[in-house]
Amino acid sequence: MTPSPPPKNHKHYSTFPLDKSVPQMVHLSMKRINAYFFKLDSGNEPVREWLMGLPKEDKKIIGADIKLVEYGWPIGMPVCKPLGGGLYEVRSNIS
Repeated sequence: MTPSPPPKNHKHYSTFPLDKSVPQMVHLSMKRINAYFFKLDSGNEPVREWLMGLPKEDKKIIGADIKLVEYGWPIGMPVCKPLGGGLYEVRSNIS
């Protein structure tokens, strides 16, 4: 499916410093893939729980990287690493 272009006065575009194989303009209202946190059978999400304990600045960095993957897909390394079986890891540089 080809997305329809936004109205001419629509300004929700963002550029990301990516390599040349990834489009530089990403329309922020068109999520291309959904990110999901790993969930145990018990319903706990250990990664989400770990994230909640991080400093605010680190949470912002990780959130921006997840958003980059969701809206800029396909994204490769260093931000998104394939783990096999259709599973990918979003990678961030934090303190």
